Amino acid sequence: SGERVLKKRAAMTLEKDALNKTTAAGLARLLSDDPIGADWLPEDLGAILRHQLATRIDGSTITFGELLRNSAPSIALLEQVRTFAKGAMAHADSGLPYEVSGVIYYGAIAAALVRCAARITQLDNVSLRRGIQWALGQPWMGAELRGLFEQADDKLVV
Repeated sequence: SGERVLKKRAAMTLEKDALNKTTAAGLARLLSDDPIGADWLPEDLGAILRHQLATRIDGSTITFGELLRNSAPSIALLEQVRTFAKGAMAHADSGLPYEVSGVIYYGAIAAALVRCAARITQLDNVSLRRGIQWALGQPWMGAELRGLFEQADDKLVV
């Protein structure tokens, strides 16, 4: 029918526009066997982070976001989330962009530090603060985590 043809043409136009906006280097990375460093748009990273925060933690009844917002989170769950995110950062095929995994990784560490006065990492203060400040520099992170990272950064100031 004519309507199907119009929809198909509109979809092809959108695909063509998306391809035209992608850099050659970005396309090469997306098509390579090693997708680490793929060019994600900030709004995509924000959407992926929001989705991950709304996802239940394996073996738990709460979501990643609920854990990170909790005023007295479980240290065991924070350690589980830190380990999960660290693994996702190390494996490009994890399904999570490196940047999103990094925010979750540092978020678990920050929540333990701020809300439990506990340290769940062997990173020294300088390295940890560098990671916290990196996360604070991500414009797509959103306000709900930004406050947690700011509090952690304040605790690490020498």
